[in-house]
Amino acid sequence: MSPFPEEPLDSEVGYIPAKPEDKLDNDKYTVLGKLGWGARSSVWLVADNEDPDRILAAKVFTVEATEDGTAEEEKDLYEGLGGHHTDIPIFQGSFEHESSRGTHLVLLFVHIGPSVEALRLSNTDGGYIPVHFAKKIVARLASILSTLHSDHRIVHGGVKAENVLITSVFDASSIRSYLESSPFLPPSDFVKGELKEPFPVVKSQPLDHGFKWNSPRSSIAGADVYLTGLGSAAAGKNDNEFKTDIQDLGLLAFLLVTGTPLFPGNHDKVRANAETIGRVEELLTQSGKIAASDVPSTASFIRSCLKSALHELPSGFELLSNPWVEDGSLCSCGWCVTDPIDGILATKQTV
Repeated sequence: MSPFPEEPLDSEVGYIPAKPEDKLDNDKYTVLGKLGWGARSSVWLVADNEDPDRILAAKVFTVEATEDGTAEEEKDLYEGLGGHHTDIPIFQGSFEHESSRGTHLVLLFVHIGPSVEALRLSNTDGGYIPVHFAKKIVARLASILSTLHSDHRIVHGGVKAENVLITSVFDASSIRSYLESSPFLPPSDFVKGELKEPFPVVKSQPLDHGFKWNSPRSSIAGADVYLTGLGSAAAGKNDNEFKTDIQDLGLLAFLLVTGTPLFPGNHDKVRANAETIGRVEELLTQSGKIAASDVPSTASFIRSCLKSALHELPSGFELLSNPWVEDGSLCSCGWCVTDPIDGILATKQTV
């Protein structure tokens, strides 16, 4: 068992052993704290020492991802989008950083906020979110995928909860005000692990976006949803290749409303799990997380995304006219939305 509670800093992949107050890019940036981490990188909030109005999210790739070209490929994709896709984190540049583990490619982005996965897991009673919140997220993702597929011919390849972000605070003054009341913690310990070097153990502290897993329908009307994680993205050669993102979207919808995966694996497992997919309505009911009135439409949407024949799947654009998705495309003003406590929440209150 790893002695590190988050990224294994002694791993041969070579995570950056950073901590608050560290300097990056020849002292141009100061590390404020850690926002999160993944299989190939960790993400840090950094302040530009030359511009006090500039606080960014720095995605620091592992040494392995830097050396094998994975990081460079992701950088190329963000550069290719050129900041024109408003629902993809806005790329702000890159540099290389030398740590005791080796060379890390660092990508800079406008700060967005914590992931839908963190939001989901904040519900300690089952890890699900209400149907109205899942619809909102899926509707935005369908729109984002439609643009990625049609305008940029990119297959995302990683449509999952940890790659979906909900906007938090953007501007430096708001971030500084937030950190005054919720400061980043210093390293909790220094651990050697498998190596002789002591590494700082730093806890991830994503900046809160103010939404709760059970936020009512009206309060999420203006929530902005972003899709990140282009590390698995690739140029699509034909229309069928884009449909794997649609399958992943269907699997994500099931996870969000039940708190459990429909089956282990991603779109590669759809054909092998045809029987399970056929029981989606039954499984939604058995989960106990979704109101009976929401089961048929939710099951219908999920099944529409999980046909094994790729040519039979809807495109991202076609999904936008699906009634379940349309219901998630709420007006951003919030005034036109009634505020019932949806789904299982209402059911639990009346039991």
